Amino acid sequence: MQIKKTTLYQIFGIIVVMSLLVIAYMFFSSNQTGTSNSNQDSSQFSTVNAQQFDEQVSEDNAVLLDVRTAEEYSLGRIPGAINIDYYSNDFQAQIAELDREGNYKIYCNSGNRSSSALELMKSLGFTNVTELAGGIQSWAGQGYEVCTNC
Repeated sequence: MQIKKTTLYQIFGIIVVMSLLVIAYMFFSSNQTGTSNSNQDSSQFSTVNAQQFDEQVSEDNAVLLDVRTAEEYSLGRIPGAINIDYYSNDFQAQIAELDREGNYKIYCNSGNRSSSALELMKSLGFTNVTELAGGIQSWAGQGYEVCTNC
């Protein structure tokens, strides 16, 4: 069976055109996705070290949340922190009552509970949550203030 030269050129041309269309589609769809996300989603979620957390806690509109137990909270906390116990039965309800547009800084003992709390807040539609990496252990280990009567 012999294929004509012109038929081969036609097949090759179709393959080239189809490939260019696929590449163009991929390029434009990825650019549109990036554009729409950046225009619609101005959410900020991050995990930062103690030094960065210290800088951010002093922001005027920052709300500092300690998600440890009441007992842990009473033994020492970052000044100005509000306690919402991660293990309480109504933790999710208490978090859900907060302003979704607020500027929240969260921490726990070592970073496990605050990481889960950050994910919960993200799923509830919060837009600005920063977590302290390593929790209050990291904070105290770096020499930052921990108080009991503040």
